Amino acid sequence: MDNHAIAQVFDRVARLMEANGDSPFKVRAYRRVADEFARLPVPLGQLAIEGRLKTVPGVGIEIEKKVRELLDTGSLNFYQRLVATVPEGLLELMDLPGVSPKLAGRFWRELGVTNRDQLAVSLRDGRAGLLPRIPRETVSKLSQALIRPANAVTPSPPGAER
Repeated sequence: MDNHAIAQVFDRVARLMEANGDSPFKVRAYRRVADEFARLPVPLGQLAIEGRLKTVPGVGIEIEKKVRELLDTGSLNFYQRLVATVPEGLLELMDLPGVSPKLAGRFWRELGVTNRDQLAVSLRDGRAGLLPRIPRETVSKLSQALIRPANAVTPSPPGAER
């Protein structure tokens, strides 16, 4: 497993922790270490073999164990347990522009929204816009991205005229 793949796992851990409402300090720690891993010029596997993982900023005992588990097995139990705590579509929501992990977690906990289709319905019926502390601009952009007007006509691809 290369540095980039390990960084992605740690970034997803941070996103899931944030969606679950975990400590912002822990979330920040996982994000920082993910950034460090992504920029690291030396393979983490090499650092592990040399016993130098803790020389990477942000890597302590727990992070080192997790990196070693990823390197040894290709998976991380901690990540799998986090994934099991959230609905399946929540990670997909976090990929939408303007939807932070925290906001995705609020959609889930406060509206029961766990996927794009449910978010589109809650935007259409106005529930998503009623949540406090959500900028109107965010609601507007999400509405434009997820709700196509009923009278919108999809243009035909070039060369499809008959």
